[in-house]
Amino acid sequence: MRDFWETHHWPDGEHRAHWHLTFEGQDDVHRFVRDHRALLDEYPQLTPVPVEWLHATLQSIGPVTPEQAWH
Repeated sequence: MRDFWETHHWPDGEHRAHWHLTFEGQDDVHRFVRDHRALLDEYPQLTPVPVEWLHATLQSIGPVTPEQAWH
């Protein structure tokens, strides 16, 4: 697994939003990923995580002010 922060840098001094959308309790999604793991492994741009940690990432939304980031 790659270190996310080693490969994704935001501009110095700029605040940006970053969310993980989890699939907790989404058994159909977990089953789909398990059933298609070999296919997903063919895409090196995807960073695999254990199914229990499965998430979609919304990253680098912004720039935002510090006040916006906490609302």
